[in-house]
Order: sequence, then structure tokens, then C-alpha cells
Amino acid sequence: MTVFKRRLAKAALVLISAVAALAAAEIAVRIASPLRFRPRGDAPLFASRTYRLSKNKELVYELKPNTQATANGLDFAVNPSGFRDRRYPRDAGGDARIVCVGDSLTYGWLVPLRATYHKQLERLMKADGFGVEVMGMGVVGYNTVQEYFVIRDKIPRLKPDLVLLQMGPNDFERTVGIKTVPETGKLVLIPYNDLIIPYMTAKTGLTNLLMRTSHLFRLANLGLFNVKFKRSPDFVPSDVFLMGEDKSFLYLNKIKSFLDAQGIPFAVAVFPYRNVGTAPYLYAALTRRIRDRLELLRIPYLDLYDRLNSETAKDIWIDGLHFNEDGYAIIAAELRTFIEPLLAKKK
Repeated sequence: MTVFKRRLAKAALVLISAVAALAAAEIAVRIASPLRFRPRGDAPLFASRTYRLSKNKELVYELKPNTQATANGLDFAVNPSGFRDRRYPRDAGGDARIVCVGDSLTYGWLVPLRATYHKQLERLMKADGFGVEVMGMGVVGYNTVQEYFVIRDKIPRLKPDLVLLQMGPNDFERTVGIKTVPETGKLVLIPYNDLIIPYMTAKTGLTNLLMRTSHLFRLANLGLFNVKFKRSPDFVPSDVFLMGEDKSFLYLNKIKSFLDAQGIPFAVAVFPYRNVGTAPYLYAALTRRIRDRLELLRIPYLDLYDRLNSETAKDIWIDGLHFNEDGYAIIAAELRTFIEPLLAKKK
């Protein structure tokens, strides 16, 4: 064997050994740290008696039709269709019909039903002379995958004039689980939230691929972020990755294709989280990707970030994610301006 061949064989052996070591490390970290955040204690699900496990494994859980409960002094009633709203008649009776699909922000987390953005939107549009009914199909914790199945299985029979999908960072987390706590008999969500993986290296095609495929790379980025954050608590990464991002965009495409086939108009409202302090918005790059995808699919959309984080939007948040009645009033007013041109007036 020539010197060159011996060196080539040695280099190949080193490369194979390195790849094998990385593969072993990848398998080990996947087993030891699956990157699923489990909060201490129960992740509360208010009015839990109105929920049940779903026969649809992709939905995981759903609201139980014709149930009601009281939580935090509020009544939560579920209609025969399985949503927190009034009964949905098959016939709109000549009115325009808008169906809003989403998560807890459409459900109305800890606000009366009348305070939700869809019910306030309905009142505003009627005051403008529209014969309209606006329905809310929100379920706490749902993401784009689950919302696809809601749209596929529930929407066609209602024959809406517009489907409005409420999207935000929550949609890009993995589907949460649900279980019964034996001591209380109550249902809780597990995990309640997914890990945000910051990009701590330059975002390139390679690092983007590694972020989507390698637990080892994700853990390395998390470790670097923790070190940086301890030194600089105000540090905000330039981009973040959520574990359900790719699947969410896939199912957004499926929603668009399904509604197009049904001849049902489709629009999206992008709901932000609250931006705290003067630091850059953590989900800015994710929101840009959402807008880019919506523009690529030619889906009309309303990005609510600027309005809901403006100087004039004060005291509108319950917890930095959910809104109080005043916050939903702002959203309803913005949606009125956005939606009315999409519909023909029916007086």
C-alpha cells in the first residue's frame, strides 16, 4: 500500500470514528433529554370537566359537547358542536357567516364569551350594517395541526363566507398532551409549553438543517444561550426555533388547499405575545416567516403586533399572551377594518 493510500485509509477511519461518535452522542441525548418541558405541578385547564380525550389521535383532546362549568367566577358552556359559543345552525338565514378558528385566544381564556374578539367583532359589524354572524371555534392549547382537523371536520357543513384562522407563536409548539390527575379527577395539559431553541450561531442552510434534525445541536445552542443569558439578562437572540414549526407550516398549506377545494375564502390574523421592555421582540423572525408563508400562499392576513404593542394599547393583557376585554376590543376593531372589505355587505 502506498503512503497516499495509507494516509487516505487513516483519514477515512478518523472520519468514520467521528461520525460514529456523533451518532452515539445524538442517540444518547435524545434518550436523556427529549426536550419536552414539563412544568412543576399541574398545568391548569380551567373548566376541565368540559374537556375529554378525542377519538382523533391528532386532536388528542377536545371540548365535550353540551357541557358547562364555572371557573374563576365565569361560566364556560360548550355547544352541541363542541365549542365555547352559542349553537351553530346549519342555515345562516341570509346573513354572512364568519368562522374563527384558533386556540385559547379564540376560546376566550378567563373572559366572558361576550368579551371574546369574535363576539365583539360581530357586534361591530352589525353596527356597520352587516347582516353577519361570527362563530368562535377555539380550543385551549390547540396548534395549527389540530386546527386543520377542526376545519376539515367541522367547517364544510356550516358553509361560511370566510374562515379566519388565529395564529401565533403557540401554533409552532408541538401538540400538547392531556391527562387526568388521580387525586383531583381534573384534566391537565402536559407539557404546557415547548422549549424555545435560540439560534446562537449564524443562521445558515447548514445550521438551519441541524436545528431541525439534531438534538445535540439544539442542546448546544440552549447551553450557549443559558451562559449568555446569565451574563446579559436582556439578551434576545436574533432568531428562535420551535419544535413544531415545520409541521405547522405543512398544515397551514393543508388548510389552504382544503378550503380552496371547498370554495371557502380564507384569511389569517397573526396574534403576538406581549413584548416586554425595550428588547427586540423574541418572535420577530418567526413572525416574518409566518408573513412570508402567507404571502407565498396568497392568504390575506392581519399582523396585530404593532397595534397590540403600541403606546396606546395599555392594560390589555392578562398574562402577556391572553387579553382582557379591552384587548379583545382593540382586536375586534382591527379585524372589522380588515374583514369588511373581504365580504359583500348583507343588510
